[in-house]
Amino acid sequence: MDAEVYILGPRKLQNKFMASFLQKATGLKCTDRSDSDLNPVLEEEHDRPFLILLDCLGNDIDWFWIGLCIGVNSRRNKCFVALFNVARDEGLECEAINHGARGIFFENDSPDLLAKGVLGILKGELWFSRENLVEWLVRAENYKNSLVNKEVILTLRQTEILAMAVSGISNPDIAEKLCISQCTVKAHLHNIYRKIDVPNRFQAAIWACKNL
Repeated sequence: MDAEVYILGPRKLQNKFMASFLQKATGLKCTDRSDSDLNPVLEEEHDRPFLILLDCLGNDIDWFWIGLCIGVNSRRNKCFVALFNVARDEGLECEAINHGARGIFFENDSPDLLAKGVLGILKGELWFSRENLVEWLVRAENYKNSLVNKEVILTLRQTEILAMAVSGISNPDIAEKLCISQCTVKAHLHNIYRKIDVPNRFQAAIWACKNL
């Protein structure tokens, strides 16, 4: 299989051992990165499919949702993203599928299961349990039904602010770029969330990727 694997996370030593193991077990080129920023990997030129493994242990999961939504959709044909070191009791599976992740590896999964899952994902499989996939399908259908006959119209300024917000730009930076107050930014975001019927920033990112 002609593909690459990138391991992103703050635990440099762990990632090096993980990359070494996966390279031997799968025959794929595996590279470890000692940070959690997807952008440098996404900005590189890739002439073959690649999988990004994101370390969820101790990291801000909201940031991952936004990064997944933007990164996966920008390189849908070549880029696969999966999460590892996920706690089993966090219940992130459906949200991960929503944001384009191709699989989840839990913190107690064996190295052999990780290698098998990596190969499966790069072959086009979804590395989630059947129960998780069924739950996601039910939720997706309910969400689709809730949007029937509901037209959402955002103003140009609301669209601009939403695009900046789901790109990971903070409220203070949005305010500075647009020469408005932070209170005004918050008011716009509140009205946007109400219009598109979402409770928070990463749910807005999902909506934006599908509708903007």
